[in-house]
Amino acid sequence: MSDSAAQVCCIHLIEGLNDNLVSLSTKSFEKIRQCMQEWLFLDGKEKEIADYLNISNGFRDDGSLEKCIDNNYAYHRKCYMRFTDKTKIQRAEERMEDINPVDVNTTVIRPKRSKAISCDLTGIFPPICVICSREKFIFERYSSKRKKRKAYIMPDFHSK
Repeated sequence: MSDSAAQVCCIHLIEGLNDNLVSLSTKSFEKIRQCMQEWLFLDGKEKEIADYLNISNGFRDDGSLEKCIDNNYAYHRKCYMRFTDKTKIQRAEERMEDINPVDVNTTVIRPKRSKAISCDLTGIFPPICVICSREKFIFERYSSKRKKRKAYIMPDFHSK
């Protein structure tokens, strides 16, 4: 195996990071490969890394751990944690859904709105005041005039 000076971080996401490189294991190789497949359809710097890994030898479907070791691939622990972070992947998926919403149903059901109902009180109240027996003046909405309302004779309920 090569010494760490010749090894290269294959998922280098954090600029200026000079931590020790960790050699790829079978588990880390499979995890990087799995996350690479997810990042290929998302956005961000991780997508650029996934595109690079998909093109280069080793991480594609026909690649193997041995090819990656031959290419002196390793990783920084912080880069690995950032690239394989499930929360970051979920947030990127949500961002992509916001940008490109999936049309499940093309018909949009809009909520019903309440309609304004005009209030016409002419049929409710009698034309003359029950208390003072005076005629009522009304305001016509369309002509903006005050008009005297016709007086109607109130039936006498007490007479026989």
